Amino acid sequence: EITAGPDGALWFTNMGNFSIGRITAVPVITDSPTSGVPGTSVSVSGKGHAPGEQVNVTYKTGLSSPKKVLICTTTAAADGTFSCVGDIPSPAEAGVDGSHNVQSVGQTSGTVAKTPFTLT
Repeated sequence: EITAGPDGALWFTNMGNFSIGRITAVPVITDSPTSGVPGTSVSVSGKGHAPGEQVNVTYKTGLSSPKKVLICTTTAAADGTFSCVGDIPSPAEAGVDGSHNVQSVGQTSGTVAKTPFTLT
């Protein structure tokens, strides 16, 4: 038997050794748009976080001393999904043109997912 649990994971019984197993979803995020200039508004959504946990979405700057700038914060739904909207940092913080990472971090589970954003 296998079933989806209230925590967003798949739970199963293993009759071979009389145990119960749990499979968690691999976290995934997407951003829209996937490219733009500093200050671009982005919509970020994802899945695979713990239900009800705070999810922080950050942008990793392209500066010589990279840092992560908070884009938005939200709470994962009962199925581990989330969505929020925020802005890519200003030119002073965004860094040089090219590929950068937008990342979601679950504050309870520590679950991390990344997706690229191309600064133009």
